Amino acid sequence: MRMLRYVSPILLLSTSLFAEGPKMGGLFRGELVYNNNKTTEAPGVASGSNATMGQQAYASFTVAGPISNKVKLDSEVQFIGTGGGLASHCMLSPIRQALVTWWHSDAFSVAFGCAKQRSGGWDFSNFNEAQSIRPFNPANAANNGAGMQSFSYAPGIRAFNPSIELGLHMLGDLTLQLFNDVNTGTSPAATWTTKQQQTWNLEWRGEMFGIRPIVQYGQYDSGHSSHFDLGLNLDVAGFMFTVDYMMVSNSRKGAPGTKADVSTSNRLSVEVSYDVKGMMTPMIYFSNYTAKIKPTDIAGNSAPGVWDHEGQVIGVSVAATGLSANFSPYLAVDTQSARFFTVAGGTTKKTQSDMIVRLGTTARF
Repeated sequence: MRMLRYVSPILLLSTSLFAEGPKMGGLFRGELVYNNNKTTEAPGVASGSNATMGQQAYASFTVAGPISNKVKLDSEVQFIGTGGGLASHCMLSPIRQALVTWWHSDAFSVAFGCAKQRSGGWDFSNFNEAQSIRPFNPANAANNGAGMQSFSYAPGIRAFNPSIELGLHMLGDLTLQLFNDVNTGTSPAATWTTKQQQTWNLEWRGEMFGIRPIVQYGQYDSGHSSHFDLGLNLDVAGFMFTVDYMMVSNSRKGAPGTKADVSTSNRLSVEVSYDVKGMMTPMIYFSNYTAKIKPTDIAGNSAPGVWDHEGQVIGVSVAATGLSANFSPYLAVDTQSARFFTVAGGTTKKTQSDMIVRLGTTARF
């Protein structure tokens, strides 16, 4: 009894700390993927000969929650990411997030660690390849063609970077993010900053009655390039609507003695879903994007299967949510379409579309 008298307070204290401290969670997702790969077909290639059937798997675990009254931890590590019908773009870095936030007061916070860059609006902020069944958007690809690099640096899937974030929490959340700026293009004649230096993003998020606006602006490449993002998210009674507009101005260095090219890019994305409680969640996603390179532009993607100047993404999916709180099978059908030159350097353009069918399931703990 005497031993129990000493042990009981220790057990109660450890239970209390565990209950109120950071919690560990995880997600496993696997899917079968069919892709007809129409956009890679060149003249003389039999229709349908490039179709693929494969599988993808993702797994990540999270540790998140308060460490103390003023310190909070948010972390996620993706330890499985295999490509089947589509490439696994996120695994350029397995660290999805590793951020510690110190709250000086309710109005001011400082965060240190590795986080997504604050750019791309809700479209990029809400997307996590391991967790989301929304279709992959080539506009967010890392180094996916010369034109699309104007998207890929600021708001791209690769954009996870050690940072410092200063937050002011009055009339919404205003965050100044400072991070390292260094990114290499596809060749010495088309590069951005190659020396590491500091740059910044500024973001404001608001929320009122389930309506959440977001505004972002940032510069990089020694101030020669910038991005502007404007979005709105509505989440009321199971209905979710998100619209985002992104504009990027990118100064592309030319060969010595030549004038730099400037690419201007924009993307408009819309996502709508409705949670039918205890049954299913249908979702539709639409995105249209263009990248134009001055002083000349080819007004179409440069070769079959190369997403470097334009594109349109449409995705429709339904996830069954009534089987279990932590288990959800789903079916998704996506299309990616654009104009392509039928051969690299040619003059004939053709509109082609990929159709991608995904059957999979997610499991959480």
